[in-house]
Amino acid sequence: MKKMLLLLCLPMLLLSKEATIRMMSWNIWGNTQKDPAEREQPIIDVVKRYSPDIILLQEVHPAWHQSRLFTESTEEYETVMEPLGKFPCHVPVMFKKAKWTMLDHGLHLYHTTLDRSKGFSWVLLQEKATGKKMIAASTHFWWKVGPENNYIRTINAKETNELLTALQKKYDNVPVAIGGDYNSWLSSQAMNFLKANGFRSAVEMTTDVTQASTHHGNPVKGEDGKFHGKRREKDDIPKTSIDHIMVRGDQIDAKRFVVVLEQDALDASDHSPIFMDFVWK
Repeated sequence: MKKMLLLLCLPMLLLSKEATIRMMSWNIWGNTQKDPAEREQPIIDVVKRYSPDIILLQEVHPAWHQSRLFTESTEEYETVMEPLGKFPCHVPVMFKKAKWTMLDHGLHLYHTTLDRSKGFSWVLLQEKATGKKMIAASTHFWWKVGPENNYIRTINAKETNELLTALQKKYDNVPVAIGGDYNSWLSSQAMNFLKANGFRSAVEMTTDVTQASTHHGNPVKGEDGKFHGKRREKDDIPKTSIDHIMVRGDQIDAKRFVVVLEQDALDASDHSPIFMDFVWK
């Protein structure tokens, strides 16, 4: 009898495992350190190790557009990195081609005169196995510190909310998950604006959360010619994180939120990659 029950439950257990979707976001430190040859391998290694279904990247300077991170992943991933007129995309989205069908996509820049790398790209995806749809978006908010710069980030948040609200209305209220480098603590004015407009942080949706900060400072090149990074020495807690995945829509149920702290990830960028594992409700 027990064996029969196990056999009956096995398909459901397998389905539950298969239904888990992994979304990773990572600022790869590409706007300042523009040479892909020096850091692309650890980034590739981290991506392969965690095999996310959706990847949201920031600081992908045009010098990186032909790096092996993209050219060697074309068999498994499709990369949405189209320019907006004369402005290149620094915030591409990647997704597994075997799992998703892309229905639409776009790019919005917050302020082309102030910093053309800051904005968000979005992709409307349909999961092939279930037919369920979602908008996945990668964003990067303004970066300087100070009250006047907090105001600029709040304007970034308002534009994000306005455009994603229009997209959700256009596409039958599909859920949206937008991850990236917000250059903001969750307690900031910009993030509070998003939360006031229905967005929830993945770290607030689950209790399975890595207790560390997502930002650890610039890796330093050693005598061996390689970059070496390390975790923050002070305030290495979620409160000081500036990278987030924000979700709007009850269809997405976050199960865990991870900050990747392995050495190759620390060496690759001043930001740790983050990922959310979620299931459809």
